[in-house]
Amino acid sequence: MASDGNEYYYFFRQKLLIALLKLTATIFYLLVSLLQPVGSQHLPSTPITAGYRDFNYGREPNAVITETKPESKLWFNDGFWWGSLFDPVSENYRIHQFDVPSQCWVNVGPDIDDRDNTLADALWDGTQLYIVSHVKKGFGGSTSSVNSARLYRYSYDSISNTYSLDAGFPVNVNNHTSESLVLTKDSTGQLWVTWTLSDRNVWINRTVGDDKSWGEPFILPAMEQQIDLDDISGILAFGDNKIGVMWSNQVERNIFFAVHIDSSADTEWEPQEAAIENSNNELVSDDHLNLSMACSGDGKTVVAVTKSSLSDLDEPKIYFLKRSPDGQWSETVFGFLRDRHTRPIVLVNSDTDTVYVLAKSGPNSDKIYIKSAHLDNPQFESGRGTLFIASEDDKDINNVTSTKQCVNSETGLLVIASDNSSRHYFHNYMTLDLPVQRTLSTSILPSGTSIRCRSESARSPIRSVCSRSSMSVSRSLRPSGWQRI
Repeated sequence: MASDGNEYYYFFRQKLLIALLKLTATIFYLLVSLLQPVGSQHLPSTPITAGYRDFNYGREPNAVITETKPESKLWFNDGFWWGSLFDPVSENYRIHQFDVPSQCWVNVGPDIDDRDNTLADALWDGTQLYIVSHVKKGFGGSTSSVNSARLYRYSYDSISNTYSLDAGFPVNVNNHTSESLVLTKDSTGQLWVTWTLSDRNVWINRTVGDDKSWGEPFILPAMEQQIDLDDISGILAFGDNKIGVMWSNQVERNIFFAVHIDSSADTEWEPQEAAIENSNNELVSDDHLNLSMACSGDGKTVVAVTKSSLSDLDEPKIYFLKRSPDGQWSETVFGFLRDRHTRPIVLVNSDTDTVYVLAKSGPNSDKIYIKSAHLDNPQFESGRGTLFIASEDDKDINNVTSTKQCVNSETGLLVIASDNSSRHYFHNYMTLDLPVQRTLSTSILPSGTSIRCRSESARSPIRSVCSRSSMSVSRSLRPSGWQRI
């Protein structure tokens, strides 16, 4: 009888323990849920050959959602990566948050643009989020207020980790559809956008007061000759008092750049600069460009990647361009025609002055490759580079995009791409370490501060489908198990 009593005791003890474990898991789940914005949705992410295959964005958008070449869909703020991604349920672009430990996107909202066939460019200025959204050329029909380009401005709440659309937005910045539309903000707080039109000109507009008040668009004064119908433009702020516009001109067979001093009149620009030395008048331009600045050295160095129209296998196809603080341009070959690169983007590591260039390469199965070099001596390895995003089941991965910001050990490096055939998003992420020679002096730390050293972490197991319970409660910027490529 005593033996039977012990068996019942251990049986009920085991049942109680299981019940307590389930209760603990439920409480943990609820705590995680409370930490997430209301209405957030955790989206699928699956490891593939290289990188991750994200959620299916549906059939609604006809435009390729991670286009176009000079635009940025991602930004880093408050310890998190964020993105403008299409939600197939609401059929709107919405703000999404990226969770690094689980490698999944979280649809947190709010909505951005509810129009079909729009593309966006995102700018986080450290205080507010700006997104310009435009109907892509060829999809919007006749010009009207319905297909005007719009500026959305959002404020961020660091307590709830949410964005809210500011009153009075969106506002129109032009009345056109365009292949691309790119935004920047100068040192005075003035916003600027650039785009190209079928009239074969590079166009500019800017705010003329607060962010809601936009002036009349005008043709870039520095442009000396009209462009090809296929050409595009981009814009950035650099140094401490300048903006620059870069544009392709396949008529003049070059890439050009023009500078505006922030204190000058809006229509007063420096003369155009040829970004590539082209004494033989070769076809060194195409309609592919992406630009950034180096955040070190007061951000006075501008970098860009562009594509040529040269046709021999051993001729340069992708150029890396650098404008020094004194205004001198130099070019380096990133890839030759035989490497089949296209649609490149460039990111700069402000900790190490490393530049990362990512581009698609095919031809039978499109994948994203990455190469890196040092800003002081930007010599890239030969060949296609290191595989960064690839899938056996998705053959049309293209249009890689990321952020306007410099990356560093705090942010890591995140890019997204899309497959317009399988209709899936893709991403990959890698950590970026501080230079080895940098040390931390404990003498400057407050009393009682503890320092935890982290060894090189191995690739962590990743869930095949993200769920609410897979979200990390910790907001540590570099948790153990982040993926290293």
